[in-house]
Amino acid sequence: MASKTVLYGLALATLSFVGLVGVPSAAGTSVRLKPVLFVSVNRGGPGTHVHVKGVNCAPLGEGQRDELTWHDSYQVAHRDSGYRKVRDLHRKHYTVTALFTVSARDPSGWGVLDLFCGDLPSAGNAIARFLVTR
Repeated sequence: MASKTVLYGLALATLSFVGLVGVPSAAGTSVRLKPVLFVSVNRGGPGTHVHVKGVNCAPLGEGQRDELTWHDSYQVAHRDSGYRKVRDLHRKHYTVTALFTVSARDPSGWGVLDLFCGDLPSAGNAIARFLVTR
């Protein structure tokens, strides 16, 4: 049977891999946390409600509002700059929640939800894929 220390180390390593905790560096400071976007379901047709939760997402700069965008399969495949904003985002510290609803106009296929995050202490945006079905 593995020791508690080994099990704790494995759990910490797993959480660090998915960006849920910071890992102390040699200098005693924590490394940047990777933002992660969770979705309640990863596929669905028009009218499907998807609860979205972004963690480790630092606020944007002063005066900027949180932004979550949906890039449907056509926009992703054609590198189209078009997108749809997801409204009514709610922030509490480094967590952002929202409700995304699949539109009847969204084409079938994989799309991307993209949550814009600030620079510190996170690094980059939080993204998740979603499959629109018919």
